[in-house]
Parts: sequence; structure tokens; C-alpha cells
Amino acid sequence: MTPRALILACVLVGLAACGDPVQRHIDTIVEGDGDIEEARLALNMAKGTAVDPLIAAFEDRSLPARARVDLAESLYRLYLREADGRIFASLVAGLEDPEPRVRAGVARALGNLRRSEAVAPLLARFEAEADPAMKGEILAALEFMASDWHDDWGTRVDPDLLDAAQKESFAGVLQDLIATGPPEDLRISAREWLEVLAEDLAGEAEKLFLAADAAGAEELLRSALELVPGSLNIHQKLGRLFYANGDEERGREYLERLGMVARMPELKERPRIDGVLDEPAWRPVAPLTEFYQCIWRLTARRAEGRSEAWIGYRSDTLFVAVKAYEPNTANLAASETKRDGAVYADDCLEIFIDTNRDSQSIYHFIINTLGTIRDSHYGPGRPGDSWTCPIEVGTAVADTFWVVEAAIPVAQMEGAPAAPGVEWGFNVARVRIGNASEYGQWVPTYGNAHRPDRFGMLLFE
Repeated sequence: MTPRALILACVLVGLAACGDPVQRHIDTIVEGDGDIEEARLALNMAKGTAVDPLIAAFEDRSLPARARVDLAESLYRLYLREADGRIFASLVAGLEDPEPRVRAGVARALGNLRRSEAVAPLLARFEAEADPAMKGEILAALEFMASDWHDDWGTRVDPDLLDAAQKESFAGVLQDLIATGPPEDLRISAREWLEVLAEDLAGEAEKLFLAADAAGAEELLRSALELVPGSLNIHQKLGRLFYANGDEERGREYLERLGMVARMPELKERPRIDGVLDEPAWRPVAPLTEFYQCIWRLTARRAEGRSEAWIGYRSDTLFVAVKAYEPNTANLAASETKRDGAVYADDCLEIFIDTNRDSQSIYHFIINTLGTIRDSHYGPGRPGDSWTCPIEVGTAVADTFWVVEAAIPVAQMEGAPAAPGVEWGFNVARVRIGNASEYGQWVPTYGNAHRPDRFGMLLFE
């Protein structure tokens, strides 16, 4: 056959019969032989001519499920380049595929597309789905669709991906799911979504409070608690509402039941600032022992590293001490020796103080196990890192714990003085670097530690 005749034959019988590369790569994935990774990469970079054969293969339920999962991924990537509506429609239809693996692959693909039109079919599939792993994939897809980057701290979830009716229906489905006792990872994901929906109601409650409708704000917060009765986040907001609405005693008592009020005694004698905590001066102080992880999740999670914090005052000085336990302190990160250097890169203690409780300005101290200090005063019109405080520090490192002890002169800080009855916003954190990557804090601030509106309360007695 002449070359011209061969070309004509190819045209007549179709590209597939002459070795169409798209079909060849599809066949490689379906058969599971040859260079499958090369076939995947080639299909992921295919052009518009690949739409029809990819859809046809993906929708062919006689083909292996493992192959159609790969084809769903290829369709998603092709859609990013071609925006062909047929691809989107095929993927949505794939949510009803009889194979859970295929449905899960489709859920991931639709989540990655981040198209709002995918929300309704994903929610419908979630309610009808019986497979726990698939339910988890849908929740992960919805979370990715609703997430955006928040500064340098991580991600947050915006519930406005869902309309009002979808939020209400989704909340009910999630509550019903949790009541069935699902696997732990699915329960955690479902609980976090309920926390997100509860926080959405809390945002509306704040708007009502600013509009002088405190009763309406409280009603919304109580509705939020019906979604997640044990939410530390929503309970804190309710306690702060009572306090801000003029019922300070009720608000304080409510927050104290949550463990968010530290009653600080006046010390009878001044402790030695040497990192040793067995002296009589500290005995009247009940240590703070419950610490939470600072992560971009609204479900409060206990810190894994055990920490204890003591706080007291005497005259015009605030005393703070933290004992941080480790399996082995030989691995501690401890290198910064320069004042105001990168102390935060070491295992360290952080202290946050809002002396005027304006929820805008904070004093921030970071101290590592070498006794190196970084101090700042943040907020509107504040000097930031250029602020310097004559703080006194003592440290000690043992085999399985380290201690930082600090004396902070109150006269160096503006706002309410150190006197009985005075209240400050306050938080204390222990940062683990050497043995683990963890930021444990007394009161959770959900991802951003520099949020004075989330701090606990320090009450001078």
C-alpha cells in the first residue's frame, strides 16, 4: 500500500484503529499493563479532542473501577483547560455510579473544580450515601470548595458556599449522622462542619448585638449550641455576650465554668526568678493545666504536650511561670540568643496580655529555654516590635521538662493597673518545636494566636 493510500485508510477507519494516542493511553489504564503512569500524565495533559473518548470510557461501567477513577481525574484536569460542560455533567452523573471507589474519585474531582453548581449534587449524594468512606470524601470536597487562604496561618471554611436552605438541611443530616456513631474520622469531619455552621449563626448574632438586639443575639447563639452542644467556641461567645451586655457577673461565671477565667492571687512574697517553682511564693496559685491546639479548626482539640502555667502578682509586677513536659529535653530547639530575634523558632513560652480589654492591642512576650526574650506591643498606633520591656526571666531545663519564669513590670504597660478586681484579657502558650510540631494555648484562638477577642480573662484578686 502506498503512503497516500495508508493515510486514506486511517481516515476511513478512524484514528483509534491507527493508534490514536488518546485511545491508546485509555487502553493502557484500562488494561493495567504498560507504563500506566505515563498514560495518566499524557491524559492529564490531553486537549479537547480527548473529551469524547474520555467520557465514553469513564461512563462505561463494564470497565474496571480503578481505571475509571483515573479517568475521572483526567476529566477534571481536562475541564480546567477546556471548560467543556459535557465533562462537568459526566462527573456529576458519576456520583450515582454503583462503585464506591468511582463515586469517591468523582467527589474529589468535583471538589477540586470548586464550581458552586456541584454543591447541590454533592449534598444530595451525601444524604443518600451509605458508604462511610464516600461520605468522608464528600465532606472533604465541600471543605476544599469552601476554603480559602487566610494570611500565612492556613485555611478557613466559608459556609456561604451553601445557601440558607442548604445550611439548614445539611446541619440536620450531619446531626443524624453523628447520632448513628460513625467511624471516628467521619465523626470528626461531621462535627467540624457543624462547628462551621454554628459559627455562621454566631456571626449573625454579632450583627444583631451591634444593632442593639442582645436578646436576638442570644437566641441565635443558643440555636448555634443546638447544632453543637459542646462547642467551646460558641459557649465562649455566649459568655462574652452576657459580659458585654452589662451582666458582667453572669458572663464571668459562665466563662469560668469553661475554664477561661484565671483568678490570680496577690502573692505574699516575691518569687525568685530562677526557673525553680518549689518555693512557698507559688503555693497559693492553682496552675492552669488545660491547653488546646492552635489550629484552623473550630472544634477545640486538647494539646498533646502537657503544660502547667502559674500566674500571680505582687505590687506592680506580674509573675508568670510555665512548666513544659517533654519525653526528652535533649531534642529541644534552643538556638536564638539575640534579643528580639527569631525566638519563636525555638521551643518557647508565649504570653499575651490585653490590659485595656479593647480586643485590639496586645502585649506579647516570647521566651525560649535559653532565656532569650522577644517583646512587642501590637495594635493601632502601637510601636510593635520596637517596644522593649525590662522583663526579668529565669529558666531551667531538666531531663523531662523545662521551665520559664518571668517577672513583668506592670508600670511598663498602659491600661488597667494590677489591683484587686481588675480584669485583663490574657492567654499563655507553649510552643513545641524539637520533639513535636505543636502550638498549645490556654484558651483556643483557632489558628491565629494574635486574636485578643478570643483571649481568656485574667482576674486580679
